[in-house]
Amino acid sequence: MNPSDDLSHLLQSWQPESPFPGDFNRGVWTRIEAMESGKGTGIQALLSWIQLFARPRIAVSAAMLAIFAGVFLGGIQARSSQEEHYLQSLNPYGFHSHNR
Repeated sequence: MNPSDDLSHLLQSWQPESPFPGDFNRGVWTRIEAMESGKGTGIQALLSWIQLFARPRIAVSAAMLAIFAGVFLGGIQARSSQEEHYLQSLNPYGFHSHNR
């Protein structure tokens, strides 16, 4: 017997095992229809964002971005505060902050 015939016979007899539940296709089409009709907004959109952050790489990236943004904004605020104190030291009676 030819090896290609063996392979052909094996491929024809192979039946893949489906790891998906029986209602998988229906669920996919239901979600597609909901998104196309605009019903996919609200809680479903929020849940999809939450599921996105369940992935470790995305969660770590988001946390690092939040930390860097916090440090950056904190540095800007500290610099602004230092400038305000410096200007008050030069002329304590003539400088008025916009925050007061």
